[in-house]
Amino acid sequence: MALRDLQAWPRIRRGSTNMLAIQTKMMSRGFGGALRVLTAIVLAAGPLLAATPNLPSPEALLQRHIEAIGGAAALRQAQSLSFKGEVSLPFLKAKAPIEFLFQAPDRFYCQFRYHHAFFGFLKVPFFAMRQAECGYDSTNGWLVDFDRKVEALYGTDEAFMRGLLDKFSPLCFSRNFPLARTLNVERFGDRDCYRVLVVFPFGEHGFEFYDVKSGLLAGTICPFETDIELVNIRTSYSDYRRVGRGLQLPFRLDLEVGDQRYSIQASEVRTDITDARVPASKSKSAPPPLPLLKPAMVPAREVIEKFVNACGGSAALRKHSSLHLNGRYEIPGANGFTNPVEVFEAPTNRYCFTPPTPKGLYREGCDGEHFWRGTGTNITLATGSDLAQALAQIDFLFELRSPETFRSVETLGAIGIDGHECYQLLFVRQSGETFDEFYDAQAGLLRARETTDERNGGAFKLLARFEDYRRFGDWIFPAHQSYRLIGEPQVLVLTNAQWDSSPDAVFDMPAEVKARLTQQQ
Repeated sequence: MALRDLQAWPRIRRGSTNMLAIQTKMMSRGFGGALRVLTAIVLAAGPLLAATPNLPSPEALLQRHIEAIGGAAALRQAQSLSFKGEVSLPFLKAKAPIEFLFQAPDRFYCQFRYHHAFFGFLKVPFFAMRQAECGYDSTNGWLVDFDRKVEALYGTDEAFMRGLLDKFSPLCFSRNFPLARTLNVERFGDRDCYRVLVVFPFGEHGFEFYDVKSGLLAGTICPFETDIELVNIRTSYSDYRRVGRGLQLPFRLDLEVGDQRYSIQASEVRTDITDARVPASKSKSAPPPLPLLKPAMVPAREVIEKFVNACGGSAALRKHSSLHLNGRYEIPGANGFTNPVEVFEAPTNRYCFTPPTPKGLYREGCDGEHFWRGTGTNITLATGSDLAQALAQIDFLFELRSPETFRSVETLGAIGIDGHECYQLLFVRQSGETFDEFYDAQAGLLRARETTDERNGGAFKLLARFEDYRRFGDWIFPAHQSYRLIGEPQVLVLTNAQWDSSPDAVFDMPAEVKARLTQQQ
């Protein structure tokens, strides 16, 4: 049943990823917002858990990587790592100097300078330097933007900055994850790599990719939160060279956010710095409270069964042949609007979604095999991981979370979501896609979901919230749903549901979609 996500409907706002436009908007509000992207791009837990059967454990892969770069003894002796170089800024068509300093056991510092031109009163060009920094001093994290505004660095952003080079410094010995799991072998760049999922203490997770042949860390995919969205940043490591104490470290980092690419090229990497120190935190205020995962021994399947029973039970859903939903969706802001919406669903993977928009009637649908979206003749057909995700989301019986559709489902712990104590469950589909769901520990109802949107290469995370559960026939639905991809959340309100009345014709592929499919074949 597509309702459990309705992840289709926020997608009408984005035709393609344009990080340049996002960065331009952020910079127009001041360098403070831009720094959180620029810095990210340029700049109580248990032991690691076992790997998937027949795959090396995350701990074994990390140790193999450490041996490949020179060994644990050499890395422990190198109490600091200094990385100096330049970062490319493609949206400014410029390069800028950047420096990193990592010091045992868990401190780091990044400084970024940007030389820019401006015009004075007499219209004569001058050059000035803007400087920004961020770091962690073993107690507090801080961020200083280009306007010298200071704020706390914590959570997702602090974890990303630490993760840029921690696997190449003594900081790797103080890594702290509630869970890490080797999922599979897949291509990362031009190499076959073991994909390792790591869960942070605050519930977010990322991926590490270890080269099957060399053992070296090939790259990572980690979340980073800007002012307007939660993005996934893909980092690749290359140009390994021998430095002090015989360590082999990367001199080049390539980062991708959507369709934008950046590079950091080192001119100097040293491990013998004795006179440099990570400064004390410049942030004098405590960061906002960060919900942390707490241990929870409740099995994931028990959580799911409680949810299914609270909604009406498995039999109540299985007996139906289709579903027709009515409601409205609301897009906030000066150019926002509120319009009616209709959704039709039926097995197997048949789906139709038709909301009116200021640009015309938007249509999204699936005939059981092909998934399309668009307005008028501007039609796109989902392919690859985008198609796999779309088909999984519109499964009529997805609410039951059938075990055979997942490689694994496990309870990560308990965490607070919008005032509710929730169990956080990690799902790994047979396709390898991962997502998190948050179930109310008391009521058993689904309160939130976090997924990676695959349309734009997995660059953005979709955050969904579910409230106001109401009974529509045999099943209880969240009548109020909010979705945040970029900017303010959009809202879906359900007002009516009809079972077993959807005509087959609504799932037929429109003529313009058939024409586009013919062009692509």
